[in-house]
Amino acid sequence: MGYSVTPKTIKTDWDLLVSEWRAEAASNTQQACDEALMECDRAIAELWRLYEASKQKRVVKRAKVRTALVDINTFGNPVVSKPLDAPVPLESETSSVTEEPVGDVRILAEIRKWEERRDKLLGLDKVQVDITSGGKEFKGFSSVLPVVPDIDEIVRRIDEERERKLLEEDE
Repeated sequence: MGYSVTPKTIKTDWDLLVSEWRAEAASNTQQACDEALMECDRAIAELWRLYEASKQKRVVKRAKVRTALVDINTFGNPVVSKPLDAPVPLESETSSVTEEPVGDVRILAEIRKWEERRDKLLGLDKVQVDITSGGKEFKGFSSVLPVVPDIDEIVRRIDEERERKLLEEDE
């Protein structure tokens, strides 16, 4: 072939291929993540639109029909002497009511699921905020309390003052 292959050549070629594969994999992963985020955003926007629509006023028509199990003659009057066959409408009434729904909570639950998926894609589900110790290691409540210089002296004076007032009350 006219050239020699050394372990160093193999290592250099291998490192070059690995770096190309990693760059391509990172690009593909980022593209897939971006597409998944766009899908989440579209789904969340559509769910919010549906939720807002579920809160709109709507007119509901209701019909009530009262029936009886009697036969009707040719004049439209019930026939009492024959046996009962099928229900016959005697009167009907219709009404319409305007409903003001609160909104479908099932849609809100679905929105929450999509937002959790979006947070996982962005890595926000791993972020934890430490509100108890201000970033310090928690070693009990004394570790998060502010340090007051000469606190022992202040407590001693407060105790002495309390004792003095109790003695004055007793006299």
